[in-house]
Amino acid sequence: MMPGKMARTDRTIAMPSTQQLTLDVTCAPSLAEQAFVEGPVNASARQLLTHWRQDLKPGASQGILLTGPSASGKTFLLSEVFRDQPAIWISADRLEAMLAQPISALLVIVDNAEYVGDPILLTRLIDNCREQGVSFVIAGTGKPESWAATEDTPLKDLLTRLSALPLAVLESPDQELMKRVLLSWMQARQLKLSEDLADYIADHLKRSFAALTIFTERLDAEALERNKSINRSLVQSVLEALGEHTLS
Repeated sequence: MMPGKMARTDRTIAMPSTQQLTLDVTCAPSLAEQAFVEGPVNASARQLLTHWRQDLKPGASQGILLTGPSASGKTFLLSEVFRDQPAIWISADRLEAMLAQPISALLVIVDNAEYVGDPILLTRLIDNCREQGVSFVIAGTGKPESWAATEDTPLKDLLTRLSALPLAVLESPDQELMKRVLLSWMQARQLKLSEDLADYIADHLKRSFAALTIFTERLDAEALERNKSINRSLVQSVLEALGEHTLS
């Protein structure tokens, strides 16, 4: 979504599981309330993840990877595909604590793989899941081989394990998807936005859902504070205040 991750916010997503762990949310829209909007940059990844989920068999460990640029919607896509799937959701920087005990779910979803700290924890995760008949999803920014990097040399065992898994890839949103997501989010907030203004906004924001999130929240707040409808003047004012999130 944007050059560099947004500040991560601890948030618990309610899942019908025997265990519930905190997931660090990397995209700000409410994952439970916003509708997923599909476009060319996310359709194939969603299709692959959906088919993978449909093929899950209890007791048979299966794994899949999801990659994409920072703030490209990985967490958002996972929440859509696995919305009703009992699972443990956890950020990779908290993986060590989870691995200290038996896995009490049939599916583990690990987000933010780039923050794992010690890559050997990903190796342990994969091995533990296979030993216990647990399926797993690992999602993160960048290429999977970067998750295996250490200060000296990459972990060959982890590289082998990762390269054997199916890979779903997200790209940064294009202008059309930015517009459609913006209109969807505005509708969810019960705010009216014309197609022309949506085009204008999508044309001036950086191609990221993070930039779009920040813009939407700022526009909503400004419209409420000024007690006025959304027009081009207000939109321009908010865009000018965003600076780094806009295109020059």
